[in-house]
Amino acid sequence: MRLKQIIREQLEMLIERESRKSIPAQKLVSFAEKCNFFNTSEITDDNQQYLTLYYKNPQDGNYDANVRRDLSKLSKMVDMAGWTINSSGNHYDGLRDYYKRFNNPDMNVGTIFVNLEPEYSQKMDDYFGTKENEIDNNDDYGDYDLEKHLGVGYQRGIFYHVTERRYLKSILAHGLRPQNGGGITRWRETTPRLYLSLLPDFSDIEYQYDDDEEYEDDKVILKIDLRQVMNSFDFYVDNRYSNAVYTYAGIPPKFIEVMDNNTLRRFNSKYQMEQLIKYYFDRILKANWVDYSEYEKKRAVSYNSFIVAEKLRSLVTKMADNYNIDKETLRNLDYEIKQYISNYCNN
Repeated sequence: MRLKQIIREQLEMLIERESRKSIPAQKLVSFAEKCNFFNTSEITDDNQQYLTLYYKNPQDGNYDANVRRDLSKLSKMVDMAGWTINSSGNHYDGLRDYYKRFNNPDMNVGTIFVNLEPEYSQKMDDYFGTKENEIDNNDDYGDYDLEKHLGVGYQRGIFYHVTERRYLKSILAHGLRPQNGGGITRWRETTPRLYLSLLPDFSDIEYQYDDDEEYEDDKVILKIDLRQVMNSFDFYVDNRYSNAVYTYAGIPPKFIEVMDNNTLRRFNSKYQMEQLIKYYFDRILKANWVDYSEYEKKRAVSYNSFIVAEKLRSLVTKMADNYNIDKETLRNLDYEIKQYISNYCNN
């Protein structure tokens, strides 16, 4: 009977893995306990993204031999469950306090921990949401967070990727491929992934705008347009990085283009303008209605929307040159301010 149960559990995990799903965290913990690894923190939901398990020596033999045996069993089980051990080892003394939660004074406390994360986290569309019945039309994400989209706006199927110019020839010839060991996955032992961003990242490339010379270590932003083929890809959210999603599929070169400096200037100009609107809007709230409830703040802003808009217009215009906001972008300032105030009051 015990053998049948083990076989059934393993089949369940393999079915989840083949359907590109990771089993829920709670179920993973119950399986891990059979390998003498225990969870000491509360599991919040089925989509929990990270777990840390601690080893309890069963005291039926040599400690080192037990650890090797149980860690090997755990590793196989975790892989079958659609999770991965991204790091493991001896914990420092301060973490010994976690073991007290077991409430077992006779436990032989070991020094081994493992950090785990699902290979398949929450899917991108499930996480960000889409406008009802419009997802096949490649519309923008519906209920996106204003603080996250930073004036650019998530658009389903449009992604960005930062690389160095030295890699462009290979990428444009062969496409982007999942890999591991560098950049965003340097400290994590996951299956090779391809990370993309929902927003362009200007932080490493602004200094290149005024220089037409090209160098191998220049940072280059690639725009990936998968709007017509999104049903062929599965993207997952990485909650440790803002706006980051990953896939296990490669991206062919025909979907990739290099963003030139003029395009980057336009994107960056809009980005900076939206950031200033948000920054000065928050300052206006604090200066005038800091002790109000959120409901009262929204009513006050709505009642004083013209005054707030004029103040924002003055402040952003004054700082435009300092933040490389061009005149073409500034032509849309009144509209962007109106939209920002409207979104604040109505959400």
